[in-house]
Amino acid sequence: MTSQKIKKVALELMAQKGYEGTSLSEIANKVGIKKPSIYGHFLSKEELFFSVLNEEMIRFELYIKKMLIDVEINNIQNTLFDFLKGFIQYFYKDSARRGFWSGIIFFPPFELREKIKIKLNSIDELIYNNISDIISKRIKVKGISKKDLDKLVYSYICILKGSFTMLIYDDKFNIKRLKDIWEIYLSGIEEKIVKNDNEF
Repeated sequence: MTSQKIKKVALELMAQKGYEGTSLSEIANKVGIKKPSIYGHFLSKEELFFSVLNEEMIRFELYIKKMLIDVEINNIQNTLFDFLKGFIQYFYKDSARRGFWSGIIFFPPFELREKIKIKLNSIDELIYNNISDIISKRIKVKGISKKDLDKLVYSYICILKGSFTMLIYDDKFNIKRLKDIWEIYLSGIEEKIVKNDNEF
């Protein structure tokens, strides 16, 4: 129980102050224990950080997999938009989660940057592979090459990441603006897609 409370407080403080701006003393004080007690659960701040990050990654990956199942029944454009919307809502609804993830993505501590990058790459790969699978299986394409498929998927990933960035930095960003962005994106890729069952 204490271990989980330490991780919860660590996430909240790191979301506000970042990894480097958060001390074990602050974490211990907020948990209600003395700093040396933390070492009974975690050998260092780095170990605590990666324990928090690993839990967050597992939670996020499970959310992504569930979301992929939930949106699968829709037509292709709704599937892709609902995934995009769900992706943003995951962070929109939880300010601590949003702050923690934005910190490790945009301002990773220098000494941990490579380790963090490796972990984040696994999530990128999960999303890329699943979106590629959705697009390649759910639409009919006129002689589309692997290169063009990669372009479609990559552009979609850019929408995902760009929307996350806007969520962090633009107070006016909301679902309506997300829909506006999506409509422009969709109009840009329709020429690559053959209309199927009046989906478009």
